[in-house]
Amino acid sequence: MERVIADAQQGLVTRAYLDQALQRELAPIRAEIAVLKWMMGVVIGGLIALIIKSFFA
Repeated sequence: MERVIADAQQGLVTRAYLDQALQRELAPIRAEIAVLKWMMGVVIGGLIALIIKSFFA
């Protein structure tokens, strides 16, 4: 009985394995989010520049 339990425990998915798999899957998404943040910053900066220009020009 103990041998069966020991064999079954070797096939269990551990928390460390799940954390590692999650990090591996999320890495490309995080890279895309970083690019989107920069793009959003440029768009907002351009919008603010146009608004300021319309009031003071």
